[in-house]
Amino acid sequence: MVENSQEIIAVFIDGENINPHDFIYINKEIRTYGRVVISNVYGDWSDMNVKNWIEVARTNGILKIQCDKINGKNSVDLRMSVDIMKYLYTNNIINIFYLVTTDSDYRHVIFEIKQRNKKVYCIGNSQVNIGLTSICDLYTKIENIKKQTKVNQIQEYWRYIEEYLSISGKTNLSNIKETIQNNFPEFDYREYGYSKFSDFMNKNYKYIHIDKNDIELIYNE
Repeated sequence: MVENSQEIIAVFIDGENINPHDFIYINKEIRTYGRVVISNVYGDWSDMNVKNWIEVARTNGILKIQCDKINGKNSVDLRMSVDIMKYLYTNNIINIFYLVTTDSDYRHVIFEIKQRNKKVYCIGNSQVNIGLTSICDLYTKIENIKKQTKVNQIQEYWRYIEEYLSISGKTNLSNIKETIQNNFPEFDYREYGYSKFSDFMNKNYKYIHIDKNDIELIYNE
């Protein structure tokens, strides 16, 4: 991969096709490839199904592009494709066109981008048509990004748990949970598929032992 400083990215988000709650993962992934200079999200903002993008756009500096619905036409696809073509022929500094979508209809504009010797990266969910994945330079599944993010986060939690245990020697589950939440207020073990905090600890951390009698955590020797 070319050095990040050399990659200039334009991001185009199909707001009708992508869950806004996934943007935190999408944004982090995109920024590993370079500097984002254009970031647009497309949708009809009167539609309740895409209204959650409004707050995401506001807090992340994304430009909202209104796409009025036209009977029998996918106005988001049309407007987004027009803008991509506009930037393709008027902005020579863009190296990567990043499409956030699972819609294979964009394959037509992707061919045009590649003929101009630009890269096309896409991010979408796993329920994607091969007509899109087969022509992108890179297609990343949101599910894989989220899974890797959670793995990294669990490792980050351990740093604080280990530091706490190195001082206290042993403690109880409540103190460990409080330690994590003090450093990561958004922590919720249920997000990882567990109904109990003790299950989360037992499954993810093999360097500790949970005593079933008094629920103490101690290092395994």
